[in-house]
Amino acid sequence: MKAWIALVGLWMACTLTCQAQVSLTGSGTLQFPSTSLTGQDATLSATTAPLYVIQWLGQSGGFNLYLSAPALSNSSGRTLPGVVFTARNGTFQDMTTGQTPPIAAETQSTGSLVNSLQVLSIPAGVLNGTYRYLPYTANFQVTIPAEAYQGTYTGQLTATLVFGP
Repeated sequence: MKAWIALVGLWMACTLTCQAQVSLTGSGTLQFPSTSLTGQDATLSATTAPLYVIQWLGQSGGFNLYLSAPALSNSSGRTLPGVVFTARNGTFQDMTTGQTPPIAAETQSTGSLVNSLQVLSIPAGVLNGTYRYLPYTANFQVTIPAEAYQGTYTGQLTATLVFGP
């Protein structure tokens, strides 16, 4: 009999270091496929990823977007290593024009989301507007260790918008 693991979507929470007329909202879940436990480590890529909308009005400085997620856990308190993400190949678009601002940049960083990871850096000079950021889904990965326990594992993905260069 094969054991299995189901990785239910990471619940998403958005945090915003507030200043007037700036907002960050997120929708959707980060979800990984179920897998059979085979006695070997397995690395899974996400099948869905959240979408973030950043409204940037009346601000002249830049901003940075960070993602974080604790280790995934099941109802028995067992955990899996944290989600690893590479900030590359996502889309960042002005929702009015559909264009990518020329100075918007994913950071190209790779790291565990257990610690906060800077994924988007927007320097001063971006025009006011409403922007959409969709991380590249397959760049979210989780490793299922060979000795993992079967079950459904969940966690929370947090997005934080920080002002500054």
